[in-house]
Amino acid sequence: MINIHNEFIYAVIISLSYIILFLSCEVIYRKFKILPEYGRKLTHLLSGVVASFFPFIFHSTITIFILSILFTLILYFARRLNLLKSIGSVERKSYGEIYFPISIFFLFALSHTRPVIYVISILLLTISDPVAAIIGKTYGTTKYVVQKDKKSLEGSFMFFLSSFFIVHIPLLLFTGVSRGSSLLISFLVALLVTIIESVSMEGIDNLLIPIGAFIILSKLLTKPFEMVLLNVMAFSLVLIMCVVLSVRSKKISFSGVIVLALFGYTAWMLGGIAYYLVFILSFLFFLFMNVVFYIKTGEDAQMFHVRPVFYLVIIPFLIIFLANLFSKERVLFPVFLQSAGVQFTLLWRQYFLDERVQNKFFARNRNIFSNLGPIFSGIFIFIIPIIYFKPEYPLMLALLFLIFCFIGDIVYLSIRKHSSRTFSINENRRMREYINLFIVIMYFIVQNVLLLILKGILCIE
Repeated sequence: MINIHNEFIYAVIISLSYIILFLSCEVIYRKFKILPEYGRKLTHLLSGVVASFFPFIFHSTITIFILSILFTLILYFARRLNLLKSIGSVERKSYGEIYFPISIFFLFALSHTRPVIYVISILLLTISDPVAAIIGKTYGTTKYVVQKDKKSLEGSFMFFLSSFFIVHIPLLLFTGVSRGSSLLISFLVALLVTIIESVSMEGIDNLLIPIGAFIILSKLLTKPFEMVLLNVMAFSLVLIMCVVLSVRSKKISFSGVIVLALFGYTAWMLGGIAYYLVFILSFLFFLFMNVVFYIKTGEDAQMFHVRPVFYLVIIPFLIIFLANLFSKERVLFPVFLQSAGVQFTLLWRQYFLDERVQNKFFARNRNIFSNLGPIFSGIFIFIIPIIYFKPEYPLMLALLFLIFCFIGDIVYLSIRKHSSRTFSINENRRMREYINLFIVIMYFIVQNVLLLILKGILCIE
């Protein structure tokens, strides 16, 4: 039974604590003239330490929801009005302080009944991120670039090392996980969150790291040693495959490859082999288009870095996440398949419209091949996964796949043809996402209506 009075008192105390914390860090920043990055990380560290006690203080998810909304708004307006310079004065563009309370709410809602997972996930962000930033700023000499953000290998290594111990020690002390499993789980989680941090931009790691750590830990803590070892080997295989194929194609940057590898492992871990097959085939189709068409880079020199790859996988990733969250992997698999098909159909069309196809044969016959995106999407992406998946009505799903790929293609083509202006690469990416989301929603509705009709007809017969 939740004591509302106590919840309210604790919420007021925590709110006042955070306000005092922000003001104290602001005073320290202004008085001692510390670097903005250090001021930001100090606030980040202390905020996370306070948040790590939430499962032992609060019992209601609604309380955390209200607190998260409150402080998201406070931090947003403080940013807009330039009030908290200790948080918002960093040179790079970042919304990390806004993502942080949002991630706390989601993490609490998902895992507050499992405090060990919650605390580990919060501390990964709270401790590892400041450690990496301070080491990177002070000793980082080997730099690498993610989109426009500069990071260092030294900082990333410290992020990995601190993350490993943050996971390993609590697992040994507070869970029944064996030493071997704990070692492998700690290594895998540390590796994955380090990779997430290394390719994250604009502070999105404040959201992705704790949620990603929660998903991995919740999946692996109940698995035997052999399954944990299989996960480590699976991710290593995905990473090696992506690196090798991207090096051969020379079309995707290393940071873009890392995003693909993360998505591939997510597809395998959350969705299973069928989802993973779609990822593999989509990746091969992507390479096919870029290698066979001789795609030129165009106005954006970083066409296949983190951001464009992120646009390719974000909607399929959300479908996998929802399928796993609600245990609807089988129900949502055709939707996932459709999303991948539409995405690459639209990309196919964009290449021809923007005259990026340099292969003379395809360019000379563009009036024919530009209309075949749905067909090639079906050949590359649909056939093998649907054979493995073995649905009740494969012909209906195949027909729907082609129809909705053609609908997406027609909508995209109509917008491009009837617009009086030229769309930039980023505008094209956003347009593809909006059309894909629209098609996915319509497909889900139509598919379920048809299934109800077919089952009704069969029952009558």
